[in-house]
Amino acid sequence: MLTVRRMLPAACTLAAVSMLALACSGSDGTVTVVLTVPLASSVEATSVPATLAPATPAPITGIIEIDRVIDAAERGDVIKLAELTRYAKLPCTTDPATPPQIGDPPGCTGEESDGTDVEALPVTICEGGWARPEQAVRAYRAALAGGPARAESVYVPKSDVSEFESSLGEQYVVVLRVDDPAGPKEVALHLTGGRVAWVEMACPADADLTGPDRALSFLLSPTAAPPTTITVEPQPTQ
Repeated sequence: MLTVRRMLPAACTLAAVSMLALACSGSDGTVTVVLTVPLASSVEATSVPATLAPATPAPITGIIEIDRVIDAAERGDVIKLAELTRYAKLPCTTDPATPPQIGDPPGCTGEESDGTDVEALPVTICEGGWARPEQAVRAYRAALAGGPARAESVYVPKSDVSEFESSLGEQYVVVLRVDDPAGPKEVALHLTGGRVAWVEMACPADADLTGPDRALSFLLSPTAAPPTTITVEPQPTQ
């Protein structure tokens, strides 16, 4: 069972755990994924480049377990991200809260009875949500919709700021900037043992997931502000 601090309800909701996907290949080498989301969502479609993974990801932090997650995210390889996922194991509930709060147990599905141990990935925006293994690809696709994504920072998190406290054993947080045409957003991939243990989408969309209240130390520092331009007036000739 996860130990959590509850967040206040908000207007956002998780689309990743309740959606259908239809994929088709285009002549330009891209795979277009059309998402049908029965819950409230601004995501309708996104194109994921059909690129091959390099044999060795480009060094960004110098730690291969982190760099391979960043590489997959920046290439939009949601299948690889699903393979690099560490699912929590916890009992489900047949009476999920409405709206769900971060840390609430996942809802049971099918023939599962209350309290059945299941595997699920926490995927949060403003409210709580979970993606089962069969839903992970769609969850990553929704989180990275509107890409491309690029790594903005990587840090060691402070132990007392996680919504899931220490139950996920988070070691690193990769913050991605997604340049969605609707407006840039940040997505944080919380890593445990080199695998994604929590997908956190900024709420609101312009929220800072890299603030000093979160980071203990940086492996990749946030993008620095541009230098200030100083204009020097020419001195009159004597």
